Amino acid sequence: MEDATTKLDLRAYFKKQIHKQHLSANDAVIIGVSGGLDSMTLLNLVKDSGLVAIVAHVNYGLRASESLRDRDFVRNFCLKQELKFEELNASQDMFESDERSTQMKARDIRREFFEQLLIKHQAKCIMLAQHADDQLETFFIQFFRNQGLFSLAGMDEKNGIWFRPILEVRRNEIHQFAVENKIEWVEDSSNEKENYLRNKIRHRIVPEIENLGAKSKHKAIESVARLNSDRSALIQLFAEAEQSQKQALESGFRIEKASLLKFQDPKSYLDYLLRELEVSYALIKQIAGNLTSNESKVFYCRGVKFNIDRRYLSVYQISIGVSEQENEEIPIIISEEVPENEFRNLIFSSLEAILDASAIEGELYLRKWQNADRFWPSGMEGSKLLSDFFTDQKFSELQKQEQWLLCHGDDIVWIVNQRVDRRFMYKPGCKKAIRVRISD
Repeated sequence: MEDATTKLDLRAYFKKQIHKQHLSANDAVIIGVSGGLDSMTLLNLVKDSGLVAIVAHVNYGLRASESLRDRDFVRNFCLKQELKFEELNASQDMFESDERSTQMKARDIRREFFEQLLIKHQAKCIMLAQHADDQLETFFIQFFRNQGLFSLAGMDEKNGIWFRPILEVRRNEIHQFAVENKIEWVEDSSNEKENYLRNKIRHRIVPEIENLGAKSKHKAIESVARLNSDRSALIQLFAEAEQSQKQALESGFRIEKASLLKFQDPKSYLDYLLRELEVSYALIKQIAGNLTSNESKVFYCRGVKFNIDRRYLSVYQISIGVSEQENEEIPIIISEEVPENEFRNLIFSSLEAILDASAIEGELYLRKWQNADRFWPSGMEGSKLLSDFFTDQKFSELQKQEQWLLCHGDDIVWIVNQRVDRRFMYKPGCKKAIRVRISD
């Protein structure tokens, strides 16, 4: 990172960056290019360096004519400069078949396309144009999502095939370079809207930081860079432990509880082991808090199953998960076996469901209400449309939208904190019971 008062020679800096990654003239690289300031500047740097640029552009079709304008702008630039141009027109089906937020879906569509191009062109890496201001915004996004060091420190400059060569360059330095070198770009009007958390941070929080003093933003960016350095050192320590302790399983892995408990506070190590699963710190605390218990316990969150038994923590990817909305906090499903000696003294509460374990053969998961949902409410005859249940309970539209449903296969097991489906509820004579609750 250059001192805030020193003018950065961006071309020289870029040459050092590609040399550090052992890239040389005539090596092919994939570059994600949207047509905006950052990616067009990166494309020009790559072109001037002698690397072979394969330009990758994704048209999500989310901004109507503006999306087409961006695509045509990038494609025409490539035609003039005789650069290879690859595009993906994301269909509406790609978004409708996935219940996650639009930004998460777009990210995965983009990553898969870029990775396919890497293989097709036998390229050395995939270059992205994120910069230091993006890194600062990412810090605050993760901060408000209650993330730990491995996410707070932001993006890696190099992570496998992914390379962000200008990650430590500030936005104003990129802009100055583009203006001085007459680089053209297009503006994305959605960047001015506050529909997304990143834009809110960019337009509300970052300006307040700048108002604190002339170098306040520069110092904040430097602090994030230091966090990244600290993270790298910790990752090296944890990676060595992981290599010797982690045991692969089909669709997951397991690790001995004793290995986790060697750390004075196992939460940081758990955060590292689960970093790619995007689990909440609340779940990490729940897992850490149960490592010393001999009782079996199961947690479900974000399409992942966590099983704690007498010896191991086992982690499995499952094919079903929550239906989440943008920036929504995902609840944790906590499931534990009820000891048989407690059957006579069970206390029933709307805040937990006590279920007949023999009726639960697959995985539990959470989702929101859908039209035509039907369940068999305890204490009532027959079945009932969930919409009618909501009406009887005088649910507002907001309450309906926020209500979680615990499901098993296609069946609703529990309207969380409201009513259990009688097909799954514990009844006298059950040989095995499980207690389920939901934790934020």
